[in-house]
Amino acid sequence: MSMEGAGFPRFMKNFRSSRGRDKYEREFSRILYDCLRDALNEILGETTSATILHHIDEKQLPAEIKSLTETLERIFGSGSCIIEQFILERLCSRFELDFEKFKNREFTYCIMEARDKWIAYERVADSKKRKH
Repeated sequence: MSMEGAGFPRFMKNFRSSRGRDKYEREFSRILYDCLRDALNEILGETTSATILHHIDEKQLPAEIKSLTETLERIFGSGSCIIEQFILERLCSRFELDFEKFKNREFTYCIMEARDKWIAYERVADSKKRKH
């Protein structure tokens, strides 16, 4: 049986893809953290924002976005939706996405959707760079 029949090339392709995706995930996490910081600074001020951000690990975003949402809800109650909207506005602006398409959807879903769209865009852009 050849290695190709055993799925070896497929495994290597997936391995390379997951390593490449990690690069994009890290960059998205940094951008999301920046949007979160900017939104909190604008709404709560730098001191309160810094207190909240001290407990958030940038590297865990967006994987921990559900936890962040729950924490915001515990702290701010129904006011957490305002913070979520501010974060989404900044994220959509940063990625040139239509905020209106995200506005009335669940926050966690919007973050994952924005991430997937941004990663797909960045991959295409990077592959074009490599070809030239």
